[in-house]
Amino acid sequence: ETGEGHIPDVQSGEVELDTTLETPESHSGAYQAMIGPTRSRAMRVVGTIHEKEVTVFLDSGATHNYIGRELAQTVECTLAPHQPLTVVLGNGSRIVCRHICKAIELMLQRELFTVDLLVLPIEGTDIVLGVQWLETLRDITWDFAKMRMSFQKKEGGKHITLRGIKSMVTPKATLKIMVAQHSVRSTTL
Repeated sequence: ETGEGHIPDVQSGEVELDTTLETPESHSGAYQAMIGPTRSRAMRVVGTIHEKEVTVFLDSGATHNYIGRELAQTVECTLAPHQPLTVVLGNGSRIVCRHICKAIELMLQRELFTVDLLVLPIEGTDIVLGVQWLETLRDITWDFAKMRMSFQKKEGGKHITLRGIKSMVTPKATLKIMVAQHSVRSTTL
């Protein structure tokens, strides 16, 4: 039984994973998001939430923002119910996001951003910021060769440059989210 504030755990068997693969066309009008190196460009930066260091993937192909279950529990974010959103992982497994952490204060290189983050009930994910966050930045200059993203912050018009971490480290295969769509199923997490 899962109550508000409890995030189910994939490894303990609380989460039902559906490994059947369906095409986006089979869900007429379903909302889709693409995350992962084959579909988009991403940059990794270091941030903090409540003085806890976190890894943040800025992903131009993701339409949503996500936080991993483990991190959501660690930073004690307040969970709110969310319309079910099915997320298809890179390995074909499906999970359903049913919770959101609202108005999380995320510090990225000395700049504070307030974001809403859908909770991914799997281990190992910190944060993915997608188009949901990127579109709030207005004009963006993104240099992937130099791992820099520049923009003007809406509040006050301050010019910000975020510098990415250059490394060969990639997210775990289970974190390479490929498709997210509003769930029309009643699978319980």
